[in-house]
Amino acid sequence: MHSIFRTFLSACAAACILAGVASADTYTPFDTGPMSENFTTLPGDTQWYVLYCIDVGPLASGDILVVTAESQLQKSSETTHTNVERSAQLARTSTSCDQINATTNFLYPGGVGVSATNGYNVTPTEYRGLSPKVATETINAHLDYRYVTYNVLASDVLAVEQGYGRLQVLKIHPDSGSP
Repeated sequence: MHSIFRTFLSACAAACILAGVASADTYTPFDTGPMSENFTTLPGDTQWYVLYCIDVGPLASGDILVVTAESQLQKSSETTHTNVERSAQLARTSTSCDQINATTNFLYPGGVGVSATNGYNVTPTEYRGLSPKVATETINAHLDYRYVTYNVLASDVLAVEQGYGRLQVLKIHPDSGSP
């Protein structure tokens, strides 16, 4: 996914140049990096948990966030199990990543959605699931919600495969003189 994101960033930069976007715009990439999952087991209690979190710094009205994330969750292939419902979402919150990690046991503290929630089933014959999420948000409100999260929930216990996902954000701060 890392190389896909770099390719995406290059394409965005090229498109902005071709479209005549002012070179004074600021592009700041953020990446949780590999092996950055907050936990290794997702409880099956249908509550939202923050798998990845990034502080994108102060936000201004008009800033643009381009967000991409992915995770791999699975049941053991050796066990018989029923379908497991699993969902993922991208969001912003005012609760810091450190605070989420230290005080909420990774429970999502609430905030505003960056993308629609998606869901699927992990079935007995398809025991693992990936959930890629991509979104673009222009910031118009909730400027203090500077922590971008990738949240997951499941109807049964699932293992979080380490190193198979990450959260990446490109923050674009348009130059005030841009068209």
